Amino acid sequence: MITVEMKEKNETTRILDVVVPQTEVDLQFKTATAQIQSKAALPGFRKGKVPLDIVEKKYLGEIRETVLDNLFSSSYQEALAQTQSVPIQQPKLEKLELDKGKPLSYQVVVEVLPKVKLGNYKKIKLKKNKIDIKDSEIDDVLERLRQQSAVLESVEDRASQNGDVVSIAFEGKKAGEPLPNTKADNHMVELGTGQTIPDFENNVIGMQLNETKTFAAEFPKDYHSQEMAGQSIDFTVTMKGIQNKKLAELDDEFAKQMGKFETLAELNDRIKQDLTAEKERQNKTLLSDQIMQDLAKQTQVKVPEVLIERSLNNLLKEHENRLAQQNQTMEQAGVTAEDFKQKNRDQVEMELKARLALREIAQIEKIEITEDDVNQEIGRLARSARQSPEVIRNWVEKNKGWDDIRDRLRDEKTQTVIIEQAKVSE
Repeated sequence: MITVEMKEKNETTRILDVVVPQTEVDLQFKTATAQIQSKAALPGFRKGKVPLDIVEKKYLGEIRETVLDNLFSSSYQEALAQTQSVPIQQPKLEKLELDKGKPLSYQVVVEVLPKVKLGNYKKIKLKKNKIDIKDSEIDDVLERLRQQSAVLESVEDRASQNGDVVSIAFEGKKAGEPLPNTKADNHMVELGTGQTIPDFENNVIGMQLNETKTFAAEFPKDYHSQEMAGQSIDFTVTMKGIQNKKLAELDDEFAKQMGKFETLAELNDRIKQDLTAEKERQNKTLLSDQIMQDLAKQTQVKVPEVLIERSLNNLLKEHENRLAQQNQTMEQAGVTAEDFKQKNRDQVEMELKARLALREIAQIEKIEITEDDVNQEIGRLARSARQSPEVIRNWVEKNKGWDDIRDRLRDEKTQTVIIEQAKVSE
């Protein structure tokens, strides 16, 4: 068994002096030497028959490296367990001494999670919304279903109007010069739904089939593309097709088309169940947000800079990915990486405080994540992504995401315990 001496350099830095017994070192040297001897092939000797003393001299570096790899990995994990240290980044190895016939000794500098001083998390006051499904909400869902299942009928004897689905060809120009990404030959638009900017849509409404029209359309100042925002663009539009949406009657026959329903009443009941489930999910999110805010306020802890920077970098990457989906860069959006980090720093620090508090509460409440919990989550993710559990498992393995899944499940379980002990009002 190893021996460990721990010194605390500061609140989040520990120095661990680790010693592995000589017996374990000698055993590892013997095993590593035998493994190399079985593969060694030197002039004058058959493969696997090189004498051990020659193998030890010839391959000393390789043997020593193998022994260190085997002993450091296991002894470091044991040292962390003995000292209850949770590292937040790779350790810094110092003062290594490894020789056959002697104990292995080394020193590691470990950055760990800070000590957390909790408030009274058992008396948090929470508010949730009362779940009451109104008939008008069910009617709204039915109307969306009617719109989605509508049949399109071509129209030739009238101008386009709100509610029509039209096919148009268009091109945008500025000062007579064509603009990139402002041209299409067969673009579908449902009028009256805000799919295009107001100036553009208002000019398309009222056009006759095969009519060509030129007009100026002003883009809103807050338009997502900075290059177009606030600009007045000249468009030439040709109406290529007009289709009217024919909606089904709300009756039992319509319900049958929507799934395994025999009557409209059955469909209404299913919609009510779905709306209830959605509001319950919203309440769960609402309660979670309140818990995180409360824990961040009442918890005393110094969040390590390395965790803050790591979270900010992840947040920045997500933001860059969202901009890329809109064909934009940070520069085009007028935001620097440093500005983005500075703007989000306080919020990230507050969230980390709350998550450190959740981790501490989980230990106090003895909350554990079982393999069954992980398997159920993999199944849920698979259903959500419409993939097999094997595909999800391979993705998690490839992205080293098992700890993230367990941490998230642990936080969710911990929040459930807090809610059960809290004063919740509607």
